[in-house]
Amino acid sequence: MRTLVLLVLMLMLAACATPATTSTLASPTAAPSASAATNPPRKGEGHPAETRAAETRAAEALATNSPVPTHAPVLPTPTVTPPPLNPAYPLLTARLQAIQVSDDDGKRTVRITPQQVKLWVDKANEIFAKASIRFLYDPDLDFATLDSTLLNDMTGDTDANWQREVDFGNRVAARYAGKIVVFFIHGPEQGPTGGGFSFSNYNFVEMPGFNDTTVCGYQNIGILAHEVGHYLGLSHPFAMEFASLQEAEAYFTAHGNDPNVFDGDGLTDTPPDPFIRAPAFQCNPKESITLNGRKFPLPRYNIMSYYSTAGIDRTELTPQQSDIVRWVLQVRAKNGMATPTNTGVPGAIQFATLPIKDKVNVVPSVQDMSGFGDTPRWSGGKQVFSTAQPNSTIGFSISVGTAGEYRLNLYATTAPDFGKIQTLIDSNPLGAPIDLYAPIVLPSGRISIGTIDLSTGTHTLGLRVVGKNAASSGYSFGLNAFTLTRGE
Repeated sequence: MRTLVLLVLMLMLAACATPATTSTLASPTAAPSASAATNPPRKGEGHPAETRAAETRAAEALATNSPVPTHAPVLPTPTVTPPPLNPAYPLLTARLQAIQVSDDDGKRTVRITPQQVKLWVDKANEIFAKASIRFLYDPDLDFATLDSTLLNDMTGDTDANWQREVDFGNRVAARYAGKIVVFFIHGPEQGPTGGGFSFSNYNFVEMPGFNDTTVCGYQNIGILAHEVGHYLGLSHPFAMEFASLQEAEAYFTAHGNDPNVFDGDGLTDTPPDPFIRAPAFQCNPKESITLNGRKFPLPRYNIMSYYSTAGIDRTELTPQQSDIVRWVLQVRAKNGMATPTNTGVPGAIQFATLPIKDKVNVVPSVQDMSGFGDTPRWSGGKQVFSTAQPNSTIGFSISVGTAGEYRLNLYATTAPDFGKIQTLIDSNPLGAPIDLYAPIVLPSGRISIGTIDLSTGTHTLGLRVVGKNAASSGYSFGLNAFTLTRGE
Protein backbone atom coordinates (compact mmCIF):
# COMPACT_ATOMS: atom_id res chain seq x y z
CA MET A 1 0.00 0.00 0.00
CA ARG A 2 2.79 2.44 -0.93
CA THR A 3 0.16 4.55 -2.67
CA LEU A 4 -1.73 4.72 0.63
CA VAL A 5 1.17 6.52 2.29
CA LEU A 6 1.69 8.98 -0.54
CA LEU A 7 -1.89 9.76 -1.41
CA VAL A 8 -3.13 10.22 2.14
CA LEU A 9 -1.07 13.41 2.22
CA MET A 10 -3.31 14.78 -0.53
CA LEU A 11 -6.50 13.23 0.79
CA MET A 12 -8.76 15.74 2.50
CA LEU A 13 -12.50 16.11 2.06
CA ALA A 14 -14.52 14.22 -0.51
CA ALA A 15 -18.13 13.95 0.45
CA CYS A 16 -19.48 17.09 -0.43
CA ALA A 17 -21.03 20.35 -0.80
CA THR A 18 -23.40 20.41 -3.68
CA PRO A 19 -22.39 22.67 -6.53
CA ALA A 20 -23.57 26.27 -6.56
CA THR A 21 -25.90 25.68 -3.63
CA THR A 22 -27.24 28.24 -1.20
CA SER A 23 -24.69 27.02 1.36
CA THR A 24 -21.55 24.95 1.09
CA LEU A 25 -21.14 21.71 3.01
CA ALA A 26 -18.35 19.19 2.95
CA SER A 27 -17.35 15.95 4.54
CA PRO A 28 -14.29 13.75 4.41
CA THR A 29 -13.32 10.81 2.32
CA ALA A 30 -11.07 7.88 3.02
CA ALA A 31 -10.12 6.30 -0.25
CA PRO A 32 -6.44 5.56 -0.81
CA SER A 33 -6.65 6.01 -4.53
CA ALA A 34 -8.49 9.29 -4.23
CA SER A 35 -6.06 12.16 -3.87
CA ALA A 36 -9.05 14.38 -3.24
CA ALA A 37 -9.18 17.73 -1.52
CA THR A 38 -12.42 19.64 -1.83
CA ASN A 39 -13.55 23.02 -0.60
CA PRO A 40 -13.51 23.36 3.21
CA PRO A 41 -16.85 22.87 4.92
CA ARG A 42 -18.77 25.72 6.42
CA LYS A 43 -18.44 25.48 10.19
CA GLY A 44 -21.71 25.03 12.04
CA GLU A 45 -22.51 26.69 15.34
CA GLY A 46 -23.37 23.45 17.07
CA HIS A 47 -25.44 23.11 20.22
CA PRO A 48 -23.24 22.04 23.17
CA ALA A 49 -26.23 22.22 25.51
CA GLU A 50 -27.89 19.33 23.65
CA THR A 51 -28.17 16.43 26.08
CA ARG A 52 -27.64 12.74 25.48
CA ALA A 53 -31.08 12.18 27.01
CA ALA A 54 -32.65 14.35 24.32
CA GLU A 55 -30.80 12.38 21.65
CA THR A 56 -32.09 9.13 23.11
CA ARG A 57 -35.66 10.38 23.27
CA ALA A 58 -35.44 11.50 19.66
CA ALA A 59 -34.15 8.11 18.53
CA GLU A 60 -36.83 6.28 20.47
CA ALA A 61 -39.50 8.45 18.87
CA LEU A 62 -38.46 7.07 15.50
CA ALA A 63 -39.74 3.64 16.44
CA THR A 64 -43.27 4.78 15.60
CA ASN A 65 -42.18 5.68 12.06
CA SER A 66 -45.37 7.74 11.81
CA PRO A 67 -46.15 9.86 8.75
CA VAL A 68 -45.69 13.56 9.36
CA PRO A 69 -47.62 16.47 7.88
CA THR A 70 -45.51 19.06 6.15
CA HIS A 71 -46.18 22.67 5.27
CA ALA A 72 -44.51 22.32 1.88
CA PRO A 73 -46.81 21.75 -1.10
CA VAL A 74 -47.22 18.09 -1.91
CA LEU A 75 -46.24 17.15 -5.44
CA PRO A 76 -48.12 14.41 -7.27
CA THR A 77 -46.31 11.11 -7.22
CA PRO A 78 -44.77 10.69 -10.67
CA THR A 79 -45.24 7.54 -12.66
CA VAL A 80 -41.76 6.38 -13.51
CA THR A 81 -40.80 3.31 -15.47
CA PRO A 82 -37.62 1.89 -13.93
CA PRO A 83 -34.76 2.18 -16.41
CA PRO A 84 -33.24 -0.97 -17.89
CA LEU A 85 -30.50 -2.53 -15.79
CA ASN A 86 -26.96 -3.18 -16.93
CA PRO A 87 -26.84 -6.80 -18.14
CA ALA A 88 -23.20 -6.99 -17.04
CA TYR A 89 -24.33 -7.08 -13.38
CA PRO A 90 -26.99 -8.94 -11.41
CA LEU A 91 -29.57 -6.74 -9.71
CA LEU A 92 -28.85 -5.32 -6.25
CA THR A 93 -31.58 -3.54 -4.30
CA ALA A 94 -31.52 -1.31 -1.24
CA ARG A 95 -34.45 0.28 0.57
CA LEU A 96 -34.20 3.94 1.50
CA GLN A 97 -35.53 5.48 4.73
CA ALA A 98 -36.20 9.24 4.61
CA ILE A 99 -36.19 11.17 7.90
CA GLN A 100 -37.44 14.76 8.01
CA VAL A 101 -35.57 16.57 10.80
CA SER A 102 -36.70 19.48 12.99
CA ASP A 103 -35.23 21.12 16.08
CA ASP A 104 -35.93 19.68 19.53
CA ASP A 105 -38.92 22.03 19.85
CA GLY A 106 -40.32 20.98 16.48
CA LYS A 107 -39.34 24.21 14.76
CA ARG A 108 -37.11 24.84 11.71
CA THR A 109 -38.50 21.77 9.97
CA VAL A 110 -36.73 21.02 6.71
CA ARG A 111 -38.92 21.60 3.67
CA ILE A 112 -39.35 18.14 2.18
CA THR A 113 -42.32 15.94 1.33
CA PRO A 114 -42.47 12.16 0.81
CA GLN A 115 -43.28 12.74 -2.85
CA GLN A 116 -40.31 15.06 -3.34
CA VAL A 117 -38.05 12.37 -1.92
CA LYS A 118 -39.47 10.03 -4.54
CA LEU A 119 -38.47 12.44 -7.32
CA TRP A 120 -34.89 12.30 -6.08
CA VAL A 121 -35.01 8.50 -5.71
CA ASP A 122 -36.35 8.13 -9.24
CA LYS A 123 -33.43 10.13 -10.60
CA ALA A 124 -30.98 8.07 -8.52
CA ASN A 125 -32.48 4.90 -9.97
CA GLU A 126 -32.01 6.23 -13.48
CA ILE A 127 -28.32 6.81 -12.79
CA PHE A 128 -27.54 3.71 -10.72
CA ALA A 129 -29.23 1.44 -13.26
CA LYS A 130 -25.81 1.51 -14.94
CA ALA A 131 -24.57 -0.47 -11.94
CA SER A 132 -27.77 -2.58 -11.79
CA ILE A 133 -28.63 -1.04 -8.42
CA ARG A 134 -32.21 -0.12 -7.65
CA PHE A 135 -33.29 1.92 -4.63
CA LEU A 136 -36.67 1.05 -3.17
CA TYR A 137 -38.77 3.77 -1.57
CA ASP A 138 -42.47 3.98 -0.72
CA PRO A 139 -43.60 7.52 0.23
CA ASP A 140 -46.29 6.04 2.50
CA LEU A 141 -43.98 3.67 4.38
CA ASP A 142 -40.43 4.95 4.22
CA PHE A 143 -40.85 8.51 5.53
CA ALA A 144 -40.51 9.48 9.21
CA THR A 145 -39.73 12.54 11.32
CA LEU A 146 -37.25 13.31 14.06
CA ASP A 147 -36.89 16.26 16.44
CA SER A 148 -33.15 16.71 16.96
CA THR A 149 -31.41 20.08 16.94
CA LEU A 150 -28.11 18.20 17.01
CA LEU A 151 -28.73 16.58 13.62
CA ASN A 152 -30.63 19.54 12.21
CA ASP A 153 -27.50 21.70 12.62
CA MET A 154 -25.04 19.36 10.90
CA THR A 155 -22.71 20.99 8.39
CA GLY A 156 -19.64 18.75 8.28
CA ASP A 157 -16.47 17.74 10.05
CA THR A 158 -15.58 21.19 11.41
CA ASP A 159 -18.67 21.23 13.62
CA ALA A 160 -17.92 21.58 17.32
CA ASN A 161 -20.28 18.64 17.86
CA TRP A 162 -19.21 16.60 14.85
CA GLN A 163 -18.29 13.42 16.71
CA ARG A 164 -21.58 13.48 18.63
CA GLU A 165 -23.49 14.20 15.43
CA VAL A 166 -21.94 11.24 13.64
CA ASP A 167 -22.37 8.93 16.64
CA PHE A 168 -26.01 9.88 17.07
CA GLY A 169 -26.69 9.73 13.34
CA ASN A 170 -25.20 6.25 13.22
CA ARG A 171 -27.28 5.19 16.24
CA VAL A 172 -30.46 6.39 14.58
CA ALA A 173 -29.49 4.67 11.33
CA ALA A 174 -28.95 1.41 13.24
CA ARG A 175 -32.65 1.47 14.15
CA TYR A 176 -33.36 1.04 10.45
CA ALA A 177 -30.92 -1.81 9.89
CA GLY A 178 -30.89 -2.84 6.26
CA LYS A 179 -31.99 0.58 4.98
CA ILE A 180 -30.07 3.54 3.59
CA VAL A 181 -31.01 6.25 6.09
CA VAL A 182 -31.23 9.78 4.69
CA PHE A 183 -31.59 12.74 7.07
CA PHE A 184 -33.19 15.79 5.49
CA ILE A 185 -32.06 18.78 7.56
CA HIS A 186 -32.53 22.54 7.75
CA GLY A 187 -28.98 23.51 8.73
CA PRO A 188 -27.73 25.77 11.56
CA GLU A 189 -28.65 29.16 10.14
CA GLN A 190 -31.97 30.94 10.07
CA GLY A 191 -32.30 30.21 6.36
CA PRO A 192 -32.14 26.63 5.08
CA THR A 193 -28.95 25.10 3.80
CA GLY A 194 -28.59 23.78 0.29
CA GLY A 195 -25.90 21.15 0.60
CA GLY A 196 -25.48 17.52 1.49
CA PHE A 197 -22.77 15.08 2.47
CA SER A 198 -21.96 11.47 3.16
CA PHE A 199 -19.20 8.92 2.74
CA SER A 200 -18.45 5.29 3.47
CA ASN A 201 -17.34 6.07 7.02
CA TYR A 202 -20.85 7.32 7.93
CA ASN A 203 -23.92 5.13 8.06
CA PHE A 204 -26.28 7.85 6.85
CA VAL A 205 -26.71 10.46 4.14
CA GLU A 206 -27.43 14.14 4.87
CA MET A 207 -29.64 16.08 2.46
CA PRO A 208 -31.31 19.52 2.26
CA GLY A 209 -34.88 20.46 1.44
CA PHE A 210 -36.04 19.75 -2.10
CA ASN A 211 -36.29 23.37 -3.23
CA ASP A 212 -33.41 24.58 -1.05
CA THR A 213 -30.70 23.29 -3.38
CA THR A 214 -29.78 24.41 -6.87
CA VAL A 215 -26.94 24.04 -9.33
CA CYS A 216 -26.38 26.79 -11.88
CA GLY A 217 -29.86 28.11 -11.18
CA TYR A 218 -31.67 24.79 -11.63
CA GLN A 219 -33.19 22.50 -9.02
CA ASN A 220 -30.48 20.00 -8.15
CA ILE A 221 -32.30 16.82 -9.14
CA GLY A 222 -29.11 14.73 -9.02
CA ILE A 223 -28.02 15.59 -5.47
CA LEU A 224 -29.39 12.43 -3.81
CA ALA A 225 -27.66 10.23 -6.39
CA HIS A 226 -24.45 12.23 -5.82
CA GLU A 227 -24.55 11.85 -2.03
CA VAL A 228 -25.52 8.18 -2.18
CA GLY A 229 -22.50 7.80 -4.47
CA HIS A 230 -20.35 9.09 -1.60
CA TYR A 231 -22.16 6.78 0.85
CA LEU A 232 -21.17 3.93 -1.46
CA GLY A 233 -17.51 4.92 -1.64
CA LEU A 234 -17.22 7.31 -4.60
CA SER A 235 -15.08 10.45 -4.55
CA HIS A 236 -15.25 13.53 -6.71
CA PRO A 237 -13.38 13.36 -10.03
CA PHE A 238 -11.64 16.61 -9.05
CA ALA A 239 -8.97 16.88 -6.37
CA MET A 240 -9.72 20.49 -5.45
CA GLU A 241 -11.65 23.55 -6.59
CA PHE A 242 -10.29 26.65 -8.30
CA ALA A 243 -11.74 30.13 -8.50
CA SER A 244 -10.41 30.90 -11.97
CA LEU A 245 -8.60 29.50 -14.99
CA GLN A 246 -5.50 31.42 -13.96
CA GLU A 247 -5.52 29.84 -10.51
CA ALA A 248 -5.85 26.33 -11.98
CA GLU A 249 -3.07 27.00 -14.47
CA ALA A 250 -0.74 28.35 -11.76
CA TYR A 251 -1.38 25.25 -9.68
CA PHE A 252 -0.67 23.05 -12.70
CA THR A 253 2.60 24.88 -13.32
CA ALA A 254 3.66 24.64 -9.67
CA HIS A 255 3.22 20.86 -9.84
CA GLY A 256 5.31 20.24 -12.92
CA ASN A 257 2.38 20.12 -15.34
CA ASP A 258 1.40 16.73 -13.94
CA PRO A 259 -2.28 16.15 -14.84
CA ASN A 260 -2.63 13.72 -11.94
CA VAL A 261 -2.69 16.65 -9.49
CA PHE A 262 -6.27 17.19 -10.64
CA ASP A 263 -7.29 13.53 -10.20
CA GLY A 264 -9.73 13.28 -7.31
CA ASP A 265 -10.71 9.61 -7.44
CA GLY A 266 -7.78 7.69 -8.94
CA LEU A 267 -10.03 6.02 -11.50
CA THR A 268 -8.84 5.64 -15.07
CA ASP A 269 -12.29 6.07 -16.60
CA THR A 270 -12.94 9.48 -15.02
CA PRO A 271 -10.48 12.08 -16.37
CA PRO A 272 -8.50 14.35 -14.02
CA ASP A 273 -10.72 17.37 -13.49
CA PRO A 274 -9.31 20.87 -12.90
CA PHE A 275 -12.69 22.00 -11.60
CA ILE A 276 -13.28 25.75 -11.76
CA ARG A 277 -16.32 26.83 -9.78
CA ALA A 278 -16.78 30.08 -11.74
CA PRO A 279 -20.10 30.01 -13.66
CA ALA A 280 -18.32 30.50 -16.99
CA PHE A 281 -16.85 27.00 -16.52
CA GLN A 282 -19.23 25.20 -14.18
CA CYS A 283 -22.46 26.22 -15.89
CA ASN A 284 -21.59 26.73 -19.56
CA PRO A 285 -21.31 23.82 -22.04
CA LYS A 286 -17.52 23.75 -22.21
CA GLU A 287 -16.46 20.19 -22.99
CA SER A 288 -12.81 20.86 -22.16
CA ILE A 289 -10.33 23.47 -20.96
CA THR A 290 -6.68 23.97 -21.84
CA LEU A 291 -3.98 24.62 -19.25
CA ASN A 292 -0.40 25.31 -20.34
CA GLY A 293 -1.20 23.82 -23.74
CA ARG A 294 -2.69 20.61 -22.30
CA LYS A 295 -6.32 19.84 -23.03
CA PHE A 296 -8.47 18.49 -20.20
CA PRO A 297 -11.84 16.92 -21.10
CA LEU A 298 -14.35 17.79 -18.39
CA PRO A 299 -16.55 15.07 -16.81
CA ARG A 300 -19.57 17.33 -17.16
CA TYR A 301 -22.15 14.58 -17.02
CA ASN A 302 -20.60 12.39 -14.31
CA ILE A 303 -22.86 12.27 -11.29
CA MET A 304 -19.91 12.80 -8.94
CA SER A 305 -18.96 16.07 -10.63
CA TYR A 306 -20.22 19.58 -9.82
CA TYR A 307 -21.12 20.65 -13.34
CA SER A 308 -24.39 21.67 -14.94
CA THR A 309 -25.05 22.31 -18.60
CA ALA A 310 -28.15 24.41 -19.12
CA GLY A 311 -30.12 22.21 -16.76
CA ILE A 312 -29.11 18.93 -18.40
CA ASP A 313 -28.91 16.27 -15.69
CA ARG A 314 -25.68 14.58 -14.76
CA THR A 315 -26.42 10.91 -15.39
CA GLU A 316 -23.06 9.24 -16.09
CA LEU A 317 -21.74 6.47 -13.84
CA THR A 318 -18.61 4.81 -15.22
CA PRO A 319 -17.80 1.08 -15.09
CA GLN A 320 -15.15 1.59 -12.39
CA GLN A 321 -17.52 3.71 -10.36
CA SER A 322 -20.15 0.99 -10.80
CA ASP A 323 -17.76 -1.66 -9.51
CA ILE A 324 -17.03 0.41 -6.39
CA VAL A 325 -20.63 1.18 -5.46
CA ARG A 326 -21.67 -2.44 -5.95
CA TRP A 327 -18.81 -3.67 -3.77
CA VAL A 328 -19.50 -1.20 -0.96
CA LEU A 329 -23.26 -1.79 -1.11
CA GLN A 330 -22.74 -5.52 -0.67
CA VAL A 331 -20.41 -4.93 2.28
CA ARG A 332 -22.96 -2.61 3.84
CA ALA A 333 -25.78 -5.07 3.22
CA LYS A 334 -23.89 -7.74 5.18
CA ASN A 335 -23.63 -5.31 8.11
CA GLY A 336 -27.15 -3.93 8.24
CA MET A 337 -26.08 -1.02 5.96
CA ALA A 338 -23.17 -0.06 8.22
CA THR A 339 -19.56 -0.27 7.12
CA PRO A 340 -17.20 -2.37 9.28
CA THR A 341 -15.34 -0.89 12.21
CA ASN A 342 -12.43 -2.13 14.32
CA THR A 343 -13.24 0.05 17.33
CA GLY A 344 -14.88 -0.82 20.63
CA VAL A 345 -13.50 -4.36 20.71
CA PRO A 346 -13.02 -5.65 24.30
CA GLY A 347 -9.55 -7.05 24.88
CA ALA A 348 -8.19 -5.93 21.51
CA ILE A 349 -4.40 -5.95 21.22
CA GLN A 350 -2.96 -3.55 18.66
CA PHE A 351 -0.25 -4.92 16.37
CA ALA A 352 1.49 -1.53 16.59
CA THR A 353 2.29 -2.28 20.26
CA LEU A 354 3.87 -5.71 19.62
CA PRO A 355 7.53 -6.58 19.00
CA ILE A 356 8.25 -8.00 15.54
CA LYS A 357 10.01 -11.33 16.02
CA ASP A 358 10.85 -12.07 12.40
CA LYS A 359 10.13 -10.84 8.88
CA VAL A 360 10.90 -11.95 5.33
CA ASN A 361 10.54 -9.64 2.31
CA VAL A 362 8.31 -7.13 4.09
CA VAL A 363 8.90 -3.50 5.02
CA PRO A 364 6.64 -2.83 8.03
CA SER A 365 5.85 0.56 9.50
CA VAL A 366 3.34 1.92 11.98
CA GLN A 367 0.77 4.06 10.18
CA ASP A 368 -1.63 6.59 11.67
CA MET A 369 -5.09 5.91 10.26
CA SER A 370 -6.67 9.21 11.27
CA GLY A 371 -6.36 10.41 7.68
CA PHE A 372 -8.83 7.77 6.54
CA GLY A 373 -12.02 9.28 7.87
CA ASP A 374 -12.77 11.89 10.49
CA THR A 375 -14.24 9.47 13.03
CA PRO A 376 -12.27 6.69 14.76
CA ARG A 377 -12.65 3.36 12.99
CA TRP A 378 -9.36 1.57 13.75
CA SER A 379 -8.53 0.20 17.20
CA GLY A 380 -5.94 2.50 18.74
CA GLY A 381 -5.98 4.59 15.56
CA LYS A 382 -2.92 2.84 14.07
CA GLN A 383 -2.02 -0.15 11.94
CA VAL A 384 1.14 -1.97 10.96
CA PHE A 385 1.34 -1.44 7.22
CA SER A 386 3.69 -3.68 5.23
CA THR A 387 4.75 -3.59 1.63
CA ALA A 388 5.13 -7.19 0.54
CA GLN A 389 5.34 -9.72 -2.25
CA PRO A 390 4.24 -13.36 -2.63
CA ASN A 391 5.45 -15.53 0.28
CA SER A 392 6.43 -12.52 2.40
CA THR A 393 6.01 -13.24 6.11
CA ILE A 394 5.98 -11.33 9.38
CA GLY A 395 5.79 -12.66 12.92
CA PHE A 396 4.80 -10.91 16.15
CA SER A 397 5.64 -12.10 19.67
CA ILE A 398 2.56 -12.65 21.83
CA SER A 399 2.28 -13.83 25.43
CA VAL A 400 -0.17 -16.39 26.80
CA GLY A 401 -0.68 -16.30 30.55
CA THR A 402 -2.80 -19.41 30.96
CA ALA A 403 -2.72 -22.57 28.87
CA GLY A 404 -5.94 -23.56 27.14
CA GLU A 405 -8.05 -23.28 24.00
CA TYR A 406 -8.25 -19.81 22.50
CA ARG A 407 -10.29 -18.26 19.72
CA LEU A 408 -8.37 -15.87 17.47
CA ASN A 409 -10.11 -12.93 15.79
CA LEU A 410 -8.23 -10.58 13.50
CA TYR A 411 -8.93 -6.90 12.77
CA ALA A 412 -7.17 -5.68 9.65
CA THR A 413 -7.49 -3.16 6.81
CA THR A 414 -8.79 -3.70 3.30
CA ALA A 415 -7.48 -1.62 0.38
CA PRO A 416 -7.07 -1.60 -3.43
CA ASP A 417 -3.45 -2.84 -3.34
CA PHE A 418 -3.70 -5.45 -0.58
CA GLY A 419 -3.09 -9.16 -0.96
CA LYS A 420 -4.31 -12.42 0.52
CA ILE A 421 -2.75 -13.48 3.81
CA GLN A 422 -2.58 -16.74 5.74
CA THR A 423 -2.60 -16.58 9.53
CA LEU A 424 0.12 -18.60 11.28
CA ILE A 425 0.56 -19.61 14.91
CA ASP A 426 4.11 -20.73 15.61
CA SER A 427 4.55 -21.19 11.83
CA ASN A 428 1.46 -23.44 11.56
CA PRO A 429 -1.50 -22.27 9.42
CA LEU A 430 -4.70 -21.43 11.26
CA GLY A 431 -7.93 -20.81 9.37
CA ALA A 432 -8.41 -20.02 5.71
CA PRO A 433 -6.53 -17.33 3.76
CA ILE A 434 -7.97 -13.82 4.06
CA ASP A 435 -8.53 -11.61 1.03
CA LEU A 436 -7.76 -8.01 2.06
CA TYR A 437 -8.65 -6.42 -1.26
CA ALA A 438 -11.26 -3.65 -1.38
CA PRO A 439 -11.74 -0.84 -3.91
CA ILE A 440 -11.49 1.72 -1.08
CA VAL A 441 -9.73 1.72 2.28
CA LEU A 442 -11.92 0.29 5.04
CA PRO A 443 -11.40 -1.43 8.38
CA SER A 444 -12.12 -5.12 7.98
CA GLY A 445 -14.20 -5.57 11.10
CA ARG A 446 -13.91 -8.88 12.90
CA ILE A 447 -12.38 -11.73 10.93
CA SER A 448 -12.85 -15.04 12.72
CA ILE A 449 -9.67 -17.10 12.25
CA GLY A 450 -10.29 -20.19 14.39
CA THR A 451 -9.47 -21.89 17.68
CA ILE A 452 -6.18 -23.30 18.87
CA ASP A 453 -4.66 -24.84 22.03
CA LEU A 454 -1.87 -22.64 23.37
CA SER A 455 0.57 -23.35 26.16
CA THR A 456 1.66 -20.79 28.72
CA GLY A 457 4.46 -18.55 27.49
CA THR A 458 5.52 -16.77 24.29
CA HIS A 459 4.16 -17.65 20.87
CA THR A 460 4.48 -16.19 17.38
CA LEU A 461 1.45 -14.79 15.60
CA GLY A 462 2.44 -14.62 11.95
CA LEU A 463 1.05 -13.72 8.54
CA ARG A 464 2.18 -14.97 5.13
CA VAL A 465 1.21 -13.46 1.77
CA VAL A 466 -0.30 -16.27 -0.30
CA GLY A 467 -1.59 -14.38 -3.35
CA LYS A 468 -3.91 -11.54 -4.28
CA ASN A 469 -7.32 -10.80 -5.68
CA ALA A 470 -7.31 -10.35 -9.46
CA ALA A 471 -8.57 -6.80 -8.93
CA SER A 472 -5.80 -5.87 -6.49
CA SER A 473 -2.79 -3.89 -7.64
CA GLY A 474 -0.40 -5.34 -5.06
CA TYR A 475 0.42 -7.68 -2.18
CA SER A 476 0.66 -5.23 0.73
CA PHE A 477 -1.32 -5.66 3.92
CA GLY A 478 -2.36 -3.73 7.02
CA LEU A 479 -2.79 -5.25 10.49
CA ASN A 480 -4.70 -3.36 13.15
CA ALA A 481 -5.52 -5.61 16.12
CA PHE A 482 -6.46 -9.08 17.30
CA THR A 483 -8.19 -10.80 20.21
CA LEU A 484 -7.39 -14.11 21.90
CA THR A 485 -10.40 -15.26 23.88
CA ARG A 486 -10.76 -18.34 26.06
CA GLY A 487 -13.88 -20.40 26.50
CA GLU A 488 -15.70 -19.56 23.25
